[in-house]
Order: sequence, then structure tokens, then C-alpha cells
Amino acid sequence: MAIFRGKAAAETMNGGSGADTADYFASNAAVTITLNATPTRSTRGIGGYANGDTLNSIENLSGSAFNDTLSGNSLSNELFGGLGNDILRGNDGDDWLYGDAVVDTNGDGTRDFVPNSAPPDADTATAGGNDTLDGGFGNDRLYGGGGNDTLLGGFGNDLLSGGTGDDLLTGGDGDDTLLGGAGIDQLIGGGGNDTLEGGDGDDELLGGMGDDIMRGGAGNDSLVASSGADELYGDAGNDSLNAGEGDDLLDGGDGNDELLGAVGADTLRGGNGNDVLDGGEGIDTLEGGAGNDRMIGGSGLAADFFNGGDGFDTVDYSTAASAVGLDLLSGATAGAAMGDTFTSVERFIGSNFNDQFLGDNNNNVFIGGGGADTIVGRGGDDTVDYSSSTTGITMAPGANFTLTATDGSGQTDTMQLVENIIGTAFNDTMFGTAADNVLVSGGGTDTLRGGSGADLLVATGGQVTMIGDGVGDGGTAGLDTYRILGGTNNQISGYQIGEDLQFANLSGVGLGSTPPPTPNASGVWFLQFVGSGHSTNLILGSTASMTEATARAIRSNIIANDLFVNPSYASDADWFA
Repeated sequence: MAIFRGKAAAETMNGGSGADTADYFASNAAVTITLNATPTRSTRGIGGYANGDTLNSIENLSGSAFNDTLSGNSLSNELFGGLGNDILRGNDGDDWLYGDAVVDTNGDGTRDFVPNSAPPDADTATAGGNDTLDGGFGNDRLYGGGGNDTLLGGFGNDLLSGGTGDDLLTGGDGDDTLLGGAGIDQLIGGGGNDTLEGGDGDDELLGGMGDDIMRGGAGNDSLVASSGADELYGDAGNDSLNAGEGDDLLDGGDGNDELLGAVGADTLRGGNGNDVLDGGEGIDTLEGGAGNDRMIGGSGLAADFFNGGDGFDTVDYSTAASAVGLDLLSGATAGAAMGDTFTSVERFIGSNFNDQFLGDNNNNVFIGGGGADTIVGRGGDDTVDYSSSTTGITMAPGANFTLTATDGSGQTDTMQLVENIIGTAFNDTMFGTAADNVLVSGGGTDTLRGGSGADLLVATGGQVTMIGDGVGDGGTAGLDTYRILGGTNNQISGYQIGEDLQFANLSGVGLGSTPPPTPNASGVWFLQFVGSGHSTNLILGSTASMTEATARAIRSNIIANDLFVNPSYASDADWFA
């Protein structure tokens, strides 16, 4: 095994037996060498120190610091590009191609690394060129090194390592291993059972045919499977994983990932983070993992299994082609949810049709969606959320803890045994029942009527009128809580001694509009509260039923016993949470 170092003068290199190398590291210009397809015949070099050289029985080539073109033959060749933007072609045989490595860095005529192994600088070179490496036929090893390289495996079971830089790796036919390394890489598996690892950076991995294994590595990666039973692992970062035609496994890993199944029986695992999982067609298993995950239901006709895992998780049927029916207590399902099963799911979103949701003994949250929906909370502390509605709602109370809510399009939802209501961003009229309710306003001009229980009425924005247990709502003795997180010119009526007033970042309290205390123009005594841009009037009564002394006594009682202020949080939203 000899190394022949090219010189300025033309020469003949006779390799003889063994794996011999022609080294043009010292050349003053780029070299072009294509080893003869018939190994027993001579090869002529072109350019730089290779110009006029004759190579006999030479198996390996080492290029210059310029833009070289080196091509092997049917033997097992090793091609070393060196510096510059090189083109390396292995052709037939089991070849090793190194984009930026050199065979003899010391210039002493001996190899500086072990043959048939990755050079020491293969994955750490920073001064390498933008190389093109083509393995051709055979089981090849291609190392891009530094720079933005293009590696083509060709036929055979190849190893492609891009190194640093933004690389393009294409495995071709065979069972290939593609390693992107650092940088924004694109890896294409091609035919065969391939392994693709993106490494650091925002990478794109395309599996191709066969049963492939893809790992995104660090960064926000995109992984796309094709046919075959594939495994996709997003690892760290906010990744996008797309299944193919087979029964695939998708694992998002860390980060807020998006996982999309296809026609097969797929398994989707969100991992850590707030993930979105859509099983697609087929009998799929969706596992949210840690974090607040959203799992899409109704994508296909087959039954799916939903396991939210840790966090506050949602099953979303908003894109379903038909109505949804589910009974969380018995496990019965119908319509777009037919056959679906649920574990550790806290919130359900309905379709645009007439859905039916029957809760269990847990604290369920329901978003009905479009249509006239029926929602029965049963046990637990249940919530119906209208915050995503495109119109306001008008509610009305009924017997046996029943409520109705009609939206702007005339659709009416019917609710029973539901404790909490979250309003829209429009103008709402909201009612509670005889139970202890929580009513949360949106951003419109809203009216909140608590009912006869011990209710929590929350103003978050807009202009809100809150009516507790007094004459305003005909209620009885429930002691309500009024929480002011936003809005201007809010009104509180029906107040009774012993109820709580809660404000975020309150800065002032006054009786009447101007001293000395007098009722307003309508003859109503009220307290004014100001803070964080919010303003609220607590209506105490009219001159016909209340004197100034009585109003002052109520004011003193509120400030001494009932007023709760917490200004220590950075924002109202933080305090409410």
C-alpha cells in the first residue's frame, strides 16, 4: 500500500499490488482524474500536478485545495476531495468518499488515518468546500465534511454523512444510512429500509419506499414517510411528522409538535409539549403525553383510541363530516365518534352539526361548535365554553338545572347539570341555575345573572352588568363573589352583605361621584372602584329605600369585610389563573 505524491512534472505512478493512492494535495490547480473502468489499464490525469501523469494499478485518489473531479472504477476506491468544491464519483464497487479529507496532511508519504474509516475531521471540518459525492454502484461510504455538500448514494447499502453545512443527502436504492450532521439538511431515503438522522438544525427528512426510521434531532424538523411501516421521531424542537401509507409510529419528542397520520393503523405519541395529533384514516392510537394536547377526531370512519396523558387535553371533532354522540360514563359513542375511546381527556369540541355530549363524574369541558347541541354534565364541575363562538348568546334558565343558549344564527343549545359558562367575544346574556355557578364574560356588553346559588361572576372585558342574589335576579340567600379583571363602566347589583368583591390592582374607592356624598342623577347610591384601567359601580339602592347614612354603613362594611384586592401579580390574567 503506497502513496504517490504528485509533482509539477509529469510522471508515471505504478501501484502494483495492494490499495495504492495518488495524492495531489500539493497541486497548484484543480485536478481531474477518472480511473480506468478496466483496472488493469492506465489512467491519464488532467490539470494541475496531475496533467500528463500516467496511473497504473492506482485504487485511491486524493485531490488538491481546488475544485477537483475524482472518479473511481469497479474496484473499492477511496476518494479524498480535500479543500475546494469537489465532485467525487465512486462508480462501481464499495467506495469511500470524503469531501474535505486529505490522505496525507503531514506530507510525509504515510496515511494519517485508518483506512476504510471516517477521517478525524469528517464531521467537524469548517473550511471544507461545497462538494458533490456520488457513490454509484456498491455499498459506499460518503463523508461531506464542512460546506454545503450533495451526497448521492446510488445503488447499494450506503452510508452518507453530511457533516457541517446545509447538505443534501439522497440514499438511492438499497438500505441506506443518512446522517445530516449540523446544518439545515435535506435527507431523502429512496428505495430500501433506510435510517435518516437529521442532527442539529431545521432539517427535512423524506423516507421514500421501504420501512424507514427517521430521527429529526435538535431543531424544528419536518419528517415525511411514504410507503412501508415507518418510525418517525421528532426529538427536540417543534417538529412536523407526517405518516405514509403503512402502519406508522410517530413520536414527537420534546417541543410543540404536529403529528399527522394517514391511511394505515398509526400510533401517534406527542411526547412533551403542547402537541396536535391527527390520526387520519385507519384505526389509530393517539397519545398526547405531557402538555396540553389537541387530538383530532372524526378524520376517518375507523375507531380511534385517545389518551391525553398529563396536562389539559382536548379531543376535537370540529372538522368531522357528521354529528358526534358520546357518553363518557357508559363509553357509548355514535356518529363521527363511533367506536372511539377516551382516557385522560378533559375537553371535547363538537362538530358543526347537532351533537350530543353526556359527561361523567369528572370535570368536563365542552365546546359544542355549530349546530343545536345537547350537553349533560352529570357529576363533576362541568363547563360549557362559548369563547370561540362567532356570535353572542342569549341564555334562559329552565327547571331541573337546565339552561338554553341561542346564538345569532338561531341555533339553540340545551344544557343540564352544567355548572360553569364562558361567554363569547360579543354581547351575551348569561344565566346560572340553582347550583353554584361560575359565569365568565367575554369582550362584549354582557349581562351575568347568577341564580340562587353561591356564584362567581367574572368580568374580563367590555362592559358587564353582574346581578347576584338580590332583587335583580329574584334569587335567595346564596353569597356570591364578584371578580373584576377588566372592562369599563361595569355594574354590580343585587349585592348583599357578606358577599365578596375581588379586584385586580385596585387603586381607589369612593362613595358617589363628587363629595359631599350624594346619589347620582337617577337617585341611585353607588360605590365607584377604579384600577388597572377598569371601573366598576356597585349599585346600593335608590333614595326611596336608602339614606346616605345607610350607604356609608354599607361602604364601610364592604371595605372592612368583603373587599379583596390582589395587586401583586404582573397582570390580571396571571392573577385569574
